[in-house]
Amino acid sequence: MPKLLLPENFEKVIDGKTLQLVTLQNSRGTSCQLSNFGARIVSLFVQDGNGHFQDIVLGYDTIEEYLSAREKYFGATIGRTCNRISGATLKIAEKQYSLTRNHGKHHLHGGIHGFDDAIWRISSLRANSVRFEHVSDHLDEGYPGRVEATVSYELVDQDRLIISYAATTDQDTVVAMTHHSFFNLQGAGCPEIGHHRLQIFADKITEIASDQTLTGGFVTLDNTPLDFRAMKSIGQEIEAAHKQMHHAQGYDHNYVLLDDSTALSKSALVIEPKSGRSMELWTDQPCLQFYSGNFLNANIVGKGDRAYPKRSAFCLEPQWYPDSEAHADFPSAILKPGQLYQAKSEYRFSVVDVAL
Repeated sequence: MPKLLLPENFEKVIDGKTLQLVTLQNSRGTSCQLSNFGARIVSLFVQDGNGHFQDIVLGYDTIEEYLSAREKYFGATIGRTCNRISGATLKIAEKQYSLTRNHGKHHLHGGIHGFDDAIWRISSLRANSVRFEHVSDHLDEGYPGRVEATVSYELVDQDRLIISYAATTDQDTVVAMTHHSFFNLQGAGCPEIGHHRLQIFADKITEIASDQTLTGGFVTLDNTPLDFRAMKSIGQEIEAAHKQMHHAQGYDHNYVLLDDSTALSKSALVIEPKSGRSMELWTDQPCLQFYSGNFLNANIVGKGDRAYPKRSAFCLEPQWYPDSEAHADFPSAILKPGQLYQAKSEYRFSVVDVAL
């Protein structure tokens, strides 16, 4: 059976709020541990082709390490908005808001104390599901409006991890949440992910500038190293000479999905040939950020004292169009009073023939 993280290593009281660790498990033995600090996944044990369980997400052994982390987004819920907002400036109607700057002069993943840094309240807990709640006050990190947000995790017997988001507001604001686990399907702490085979169902990306903010344009993927419509190894073209690859030092791009409807649809597939583990990502969001762990480094030491060097994990983050209010061709992420923000993603795990 999996060697789970110890609950007592995650118990701490901060400003009267108790940090906790919860464990979800299904009938197949798959387990997922989560902390209410950042409503985040801290471990995810999935079987390989030989029936052996392995933790496939990067993270830390103790809550103290998360509180002082060199990589603060491991497994976290990201909000109010994910990705970058250029110039840390948000314009809604005719009013402009200055957001906190935490990525040079820009705003990244909700700011210095975004949803990843919040202590969420556990409002429901069952053997295979948990629901977290958080209130973000007016002008929190510069965003207008008081937002009440929830994120729920459910681990079902078909080895599907279902993540559901909801939010309401008392005045016009923006909400665009996502999940930020760093995956290595061979096992967290294995040194590289270049041999993982990836397919992404998208034919274009939103173009990035040299500082990785969005230009507002699009890049079609035909005859580029960013094209994953046909499955290929992540490492196959990761050093290719292409301006978009140079800007990100690898892959760190927002893919615009072919199926941009609000229905749950398959957006990506990953296969790790050595273990036989396979992960499908299904989402109702129009975009997907693929990040190849370019800024991980050997000085980041995680669970079991294992180093997490450059490109030792990848992220697949379902999302709305980033920095949407700054670009006329992007759909708006504005949430109004009386409306309900909802988003859903499923990470579906299975075992495939390792000869693939």
